[in-house]
Amino acid sequence: MNNKTSLSILSWNIHGNSDAQEGPKNKNKDVTTFLEQHQIFCLQETKCKFQIPNYRCYNKNRTSSKSGGICIGIHRSLEKHVTHLKTESEDIQALKLCGILKNPNRDLIIINIYDSPPTSSYKNTRKDREETLEELMNFLMTLDDAELLVTGDFNARCADRNYEVTPETTNWTSNRSDSKLNYQVLSYRNSEDKVLNCRGKKLLDTISSIGLTILNGSVLGDITGRYTCHLYNGSSTVDYMLTTSNVKNKVRNLIVNELSRFSDHCQLTLSLDISLPCSSLINEKQYIKAPKRYAWNRETDPGRLKAELAKGDVTNMLNKICKAKCKDTSDIDKINET
Repeated sequence: MNNKTSLSILSWNIHGNSDAQEGPKNKNKDVTTFLEQHQIFCLQETKCKFQIPNYRCYNKNRTSSKSGGICIGIHRSLEKHVTHLKTESEDIQALKLCGILKNPNRDLIIINIYDSPPTSSYKNTRKDREETLEELMNFLMTLDDAELLVTGDFNARCADRNYEVTPETTNWTSNRSDSKLNYQVLSYRNSEDKVLNCRGKKLLDTISSIGLTILNGSVLGDITGRYTCHLYNGSSTVDYMLTTSNVKNKVRNLIVNELSRFSDHCQLTLSLDISLPCSSLINEKQYIKAPKRYAWNRETDPGRLKAELAKGDVTNMLNKICKAKCKDTSDIDKINET
């Protein structure tokens, strides 16, 4: 029997994994402790491979630039529900989560995006290529019917504008021949950022055409539409959570967290109502922290190790592992549980 519970999803422009003063952020206890409060995290501007224990991290880095970089981290307890989706863009990655929504026939596709500022050197070298938002549209056209959560740093300022899906259309449908038209109505939300720039207009056009709505400033937890980026020359809202209307109806809250010392972007935390077996919940299992490196004593430790390995419960476990047929990590977990 499935029980209703909450799925916590983080989106954060981490402003590079390395910090000149504090070292790698994925090794920093303050960073990892915060990430571990979420079952899923979506990071932008990682600039390199990002990994933390107990999470399957899907990394995507630019091949011809040291800028950018994105990562989606999935807690191991959810890994069996996840399918990785291939995208052609270096700045877009996607995962499909199966069986987590109340309706078992609906999958949730999470898309993580980093769209560099229009004036950046990276964009200047790509003037002959498609824009990231155009690449997003092309990717969506390859998908089957599903619910969407699109998040990331879009470097787009949308002021207080938004689009809402009318009752005629409740789902994103792409390449199906019987798809309904998306009837989108221009609406307004609360926003501390009053600027509407060119990239913001393009983002609004995009969400209008694909049936998405902006959660910032329109759901509980962020009723004022807080700034998400704070620079020396001012603040702006450029980091968003965008969803289809069915997903919006499952939102408990969206929190724009306080600015931390690790980035000039705030962390966005989304809480969704979902249905999963209790055994799949992140808080149902106690994960043992990896031990620190052990200093081997050549005089005494060989004897102690042999004594431990000779114990009945240890030999039984080793025999089970040797005889078991493991195809993936879930099989190893089953062995450990038995």
